[in-house]
Amino acid sequence: MKKFLAIITLVLCTAVAVAQNYPYKYYFRHISSPEGLSQTDVKALLQDSYGFMWFGTRNKLNRYDGNCIKVFDIRDQKNGNCNNNVSALFEDEDKHLWVGTDKGVFIYNPINESFAFMDVKANNGAKMTDWVAQIDKDNDGNVWVIVPNQGMFRYGKDKKLKHYSLGTSSHPDRGTPQCMVLDKSGKLWVGTDGNGVFAYDRNGDRFVQYMGDNGASSIMGENVYRMSDYGDFLVLGIHEGKLRKFNKRKNEVTDINAPEVHYKIIRDVRCYDGVLWVGTDNGIYIVDENTGITEHIANDPMCSYSLRDNQIGRIYRDRENGIWVGFNMAGVSYLPQQGMHFMRYVPLMSPGTITSKRIRDIVEDNAGNIWVGTDDHGVNIFNPNTGTFSQARLSSNKPLAMLHCGDKIWVGFYKNGIDVVNSTTTTASHLSAESLGLNDQSIYALCEDGKGRMWVGNGWGVYMSEQGSSNYTRQEQFGFNYIYDILEDNDGNIWVASLGNGVFCYNPGTGKTVHYTHNANDSTSLSSNSVSSILMTSDGNLWFSTDRGGICCLNKSTGKFKTYSLAQGLPDDSAYEIIEDNDGNLWFGTNNGLVKFPPSTGAC
Repeated sequence: MKKFLAIITLVLCTAVAVAQNYPYKYYFRHISSPEGLSQTDVKALLQDSYGFMWFGTRNKLNRYDGNCIKVFDIRDQKNGNCNNNVSALFEDEDKHLWVGTDKGVFIYNPINESFAFMDVKANNGAKMTDWVAQIDKDNDGNVWVIVPNQGMFRYGKDKKLKHYSLGTSSHPDRGTPQCMVLDKSGKLWVGTDGNGVFAYDRNGDRFVQYMGDNGASSIMGENVYRMSDYGDFLVLGIHEGKLRKFNKRKNEVTDINAPEVHYKIIRDVRCYDGVLWVGTDNGIYIVDENTGITEHIANDPMCSYSLRDNQIGRIYRDRENGIWVGFNMAGVSYLPQQGMHFMRYVPLMSPGTITSKRIRDIVEDNAGNIWVGTDDHGVNIFNPNTGTFSQARLSSNKPLAMLHCGDKIWVGFYKNGIDVVNSTTTTASHLSAESLGLNDQSIYALCEDGKGRMWVGNGWGVYMSEQGSSNYTRQEQFGFNYIYDILEDNDGNIWVASLGNGVFCYNPGTGKTVHYTHNANDSTSLSSNSVSSILMTSDGNLWFSTDRGGICCLNKSTGKFKTYSLAQGLPDDSAYEIIEDNDGNLWFGTNNGLVKFPPSTGAC
């Protein structure tokens, strides 16, 4: 199980660094100009009733269906009004899309794909003609529109528009509305630039001002740029200030204990499942007040799956709990719903990180450290307590196979024999192929059996030495084959996987060898002659991963194989090393992703 955890932890991912030396945990996909996005400054995000994602950009509106983007020119064909600088999106109960622009609101009809400019006068003659910051609906079905330079507008079910001014005639630039949120009780709150927050009083049809000044602090003069409902509180994102918390009942404001977020130019705040997601000009901060932990998600130029950019514009969660991030200059990043959490370790410029992305083999030593063999940068040793890597000083930087034997780690190299490493001191002694009597320096497979004998596979066959001996003899029963894996089963049989010549089973007691190969005319034969991995599960069954034959299991009593491949639902027919977890599930990699395979009763 520990080896299984090490493999999926080190090889798989779900991206973005939480701190300089921390592993990747969040894995983003990206949508930008190459994918058809009309402009990379994304100012509004919305998922509609049909499941489409809409991206409002500085230049035109984009609809994304998961594969393709359709770009819309926002133009009212009847009156000629048009504006393509999209800053707010909202879908009403008729499934019409409200599009807030630099010059008011357009209504999109998805049936005929047309736009109509909202050329409606309010009760005082005002029209929505300036840039729109936000659009939302209250529990009574009223649609509210924030136009910061003009005030608040409410469009009721009676099709009438009403205007509310939150500033004063003496200070028209103070108290302008910036954002709004509808809390769980149905109350509408509005955050302003410099004049506190306002709550809408339905009975009096008026806005009541709160400054949060019943305590030791106040929000007078602060730009409440974004808000989120937070139970008994409102979370206030002060644009160039702190992340603050407003107590709705007590009219008190306090700072959230997340000093790394303060003064980062907060552009968006969302509360998902009691945890705060804060978009800033320095990436995203995830603040969990219950645990006191703040995670930082930032762009890392060394990882293509990290956040695309650090200049966050908007954060949005869809109905499938995926997170969408709109950037000021980098398009959109998408984080699918987090199910299983994999930590991804990739080479970074900071010290203590892994040296390569190309992983060859993984073993665990007695102290719980993980030894990672790479294709091109030697062996890294991962300390799970510190979360950091160090590099073993060995005779080659191209390991092919590794084996844990007591307090030693055996490492077989490409064209360089074997190093036997003390796992505590990491000092190594080198064994050349000539000194061992091998006919080739490249070591692809290592195995220690129950009697302490060492089995070595190279590009020309298998060699074995008795316990305590360094004299290796060629095992002719396996022929001249390219050896991929060697395993001893519960009965003491030695199983050898080859590239191109199937699998061998050797009984050292009787000296008998059985050779299993693929027969195209026999569906119960080995599924492919190229076998990359052998696994004996906890129930004693033998599983084989193959190249272009999926995986297969041997029924020992009948000598027949049962195959699982594309036809049975695997994503790909090329499978790599198989691992079993504590629940009996099999895990293996393919050319089309990771597979979790729970064998059913009678799977073999």
